[in-house]
Amino acid sequence: RVRSATGEEDARISHRRHLSEAIGQVQGGLSRKITKVGIRGDFGHLSSDCLCDLCASVTHVAVPEPGGAVEVVTPISPGHIGAVAGLNNKIMARDYGHIGEGMPERVRHSGLRVMPTPLEWATVVVMSRRFVLFGATGYTGRITAEALTRAGMAPVLAGRSAESLMAVVDELTPLAPSGAAPTWQVADINDPSSVRALLTSRDDVLISTVGPFSLIGNPAIEAAIDAGCVYIDSTGEGAFIRRVFEEYGPLAEQTGARLLTAFGYDFVPGNLAGALALAQSEGLARRVEIGYFVRGGFGMSSGTKASMMAAVMQPSYEYLGGVLATSKGKPAVASFDIGNGKMRDAVAVGATEQFALPRIDPKLDDVGVFLGWSGSMSGAASAGIAAAATAAKVPGVGSTTLEMLTKKSQENTGEGPTPAERADAISIIVARTLDGVGRELANVRVEGPNGYDLTADLLSWAAAMSDRIEGAGAFGPVDAFGLDALIEGCAQMGLREV
Repeated sequence: RVRSATGEEDARISHRRHLSEAIGQVQGGLSRKITKVGIRGDFGHLSSDCLCDLCASVTHVAVPEPGGAVEVVTPISPGHIGAVAGLNNKIMARDYGHIGEGMPERVRHSGLRVMPTPLEWATVVVMSRRFVLFGATGYTGRITAEALTRAGMAPVLAGRSAESLMAVVDELTPLAPSGAAPTWQVADINDPSSVRALLTSRDDVLISTVGPFSLIGNPAIEAAIDAGCVYIDSTGEGAFIRRVFEEYGPLAEQTGARLLTAFGYDFVPGNLAGALALAQSEGLARRVEIGYFVRGGFGMSSGTKASMMAAVMQPSYEYLGGVLATSKGKPAVASFDIGNGKMRDAVAVGATEQFALPRIDPKLDDVGVFLGWSGSMSGAASAGIAAAATAAKVPGVGSTTLEMLTKKSQENTGEGPTPAERADAISIIVARTLDGVGRELANVRVEGPNGYDLTADLLSWAAAMSDRIEGAGAFGPVDAFGLDALIEGCAQMGLREV
C-alpha cells in the first residue's frame, strides 16, 4: 500500500509480480506527496534487484506493538540492504507476548539475499527531502554524485556548466533505482543568488565539494544558513573549519541550520578513532593525538592540490591547555605506529578534532592532529609550511597567490586518480590518548577505503542521516550522530577498528 502524507491511499498492489510497479510509484513521489510504503508479508519473495530498488528509499523501519502502537526503530542509511535485514533481526528478537504458536524462526540474511521474515506489517518511511550536491562535476563531486545516485537519493546536481551537468546526469541515470534519477541545476559561486536558488525548504540538504573552501566556499554555507537547512562539506582546510565553528556556527544557531564541515576522509576517521580511544581511557585522558596516513598508491585530485596550497598559505591552529589558539612557528611533527611496528612521521594540522573532541570529553587539555602524507619528509614539510605561511604575510605576495589559486581552482576540475589507482590505497588513522604525565592509555587504529571513495560514502551517509541531528549550529561527527551510530555507519563503508 502506498499512502500520502495525509493518509490517503494512493495505490494498492495486491499481486507480488506488481511490486516493482509499487516501488516505482513510491520513488517517483520522493519529492512530492508520497511519504510511506506499507509492506504486508515478507521480503523473501523479492528478487535482489527489486529489493535494492525498495531499500534504496528506506530511512526508517517501524512495526506495530500487539496493542497497535508503533515503535520507530533506529534510522538506517539508505541503500544498505544488510541494515534492513539487521533491523528485522532486532524486531524478531523482541518479546511480542508469545502471540500464537510456532513463531517463525528469526530472519537470516547474507549479502543481498534476505530470507523470509514473519513481519505481518511494516511501515517504511520514504525520504521526502531534497539532496543538493554543489560541485557535482568536480573530481570529488562526481564520485559523491554516483554514491548519492546509487543510494536512491535522487540528488540535484549543481555546478557552473549546464553541459557538464547534463553529461553527468546522463552517465549516472542508468545507475539510479527506478524513479530516483538525478536532476541538475546551474549555480555559480560568482553569482551567490544562484546558489541560494538551489534551496527551497528547511528540509533541504546541501552538500558542497566546491573548493578551495577558504577561498570560494562561503556562498554555499551562507545560503544553507539563510535557508535554515543542513549543510555538509568535504573541506580539509583548517582556516575554513575554524570559520565554520567560530563564525558560522553561531549564525546557524539563530536560523536552525545544522553544519557538518570536513565530513570526509578529512576529518571523520580521526573523530571516530579519537572517540574510541577516549572511551577506552576511562576519563583519565588529558591529551589525544591523531595521525592520518595512506598505505598503497597515493594520488591527489586537482582540487585537493589547490586546497592544500590554500591551507598552507593561511594560519593554522592548535588546542593546548584547554585553549584553541593560532599556531606560531613550525608545525609540530609526531611519529605513529601504523601497524606491525612501522613508525611514520606526520605534520600537525588544523582539523575538526580540535573543536569536536573536547565536546565529548571536557577533561581534555590537548588535541593534536597530524597528517602523514609526507612520511619521512615530514620535517621538511613542516619547514616548508612555516615558510609559506611567512611568505603569505608579505604585502602583495599572499593576496596574489590566493587570487591565482582561486582562478586556477575554477579552471582545472575533475582531474585525479583513476578508479584502479584509488582502489590500491588504504586509509589508516591512528589515535592515542595520554594521561596528565604523558603515559599512553589507549591506542586505536582504524582502516578503510581510499580517501576519495570514503569521502563520497561519508557525505552520502551524513546526508541520509541528517534528520536525526538535534539542535542547530556547527557539529562534529560524534555530537551530531552519537558514537554508536557513527561506528555502525562507518563499518558499512568499510572503515573499522583493527
